[in-house]
Amino acid sequence: MTASHKSFSWLTEYLAHKGYSVLKVPVDWRYTTISDNAQEFKDFFNKNKGAINYILGFSYGAVIAFITANELSPNKLFLCSLSPTFSEDRAWERKWIKYIGKRRYEDSLGRSSLEIARVLRIPSVLFCGEKEAVKYPALIKRSKEVSQKAAGSKLVMVKGAPHQIDFLEYIEAIKREIEAL
Repeated sequence: MTASHKSFSWLTEYLAHKGYSVLKVPVDWRYTTISDNAQEFKDFFNKNKGAINYILGFSYGAVIAFITANELSPNKLFLCSLSPTFSEDRAWERKWIKYIGKRRYEDSLGRSSLEIARVLRIPSVLFCGEKEAVKYPALIKRSKEVSQKAAGSKLVMVKGAPHQIDFLEYIEAIKREIEAL
């Protein structure tokens, strides 16, 4: 899913209405690793950054935002459904490794979410849906550990939400955090 997917249209419209300049990062997920995508994101960010910058990422986008945060120094991170694709998540089932690809899996083994969280200097909000936490226990584990290790971070559990950023309760949770800026 890319930032231009219809699931994100509510967010773009909401943020524009609030006066934010929204830049959708063009990510080509095909035949790439998260490390590849992170480098492309850093290049995009550095070319387009303003005086005040907020980064919101969903799923793999949240991983990219998280692993690049200290280098890019945004004002705040919004990490929605942080995918468990780190060295601590080695116990993947074969079907997931096959689904994401061997290169992407091997790339994930070189990143420690706990180490990144330990040195994270950027305030962040991690969102996790209650239903996705049940369906993907590694996702809630990763989100809890990161929010506990990263100074200035908090975890927001989204009532009844699946892995879906345009789910009504997910929308409301994100809006509440943006209103608090």
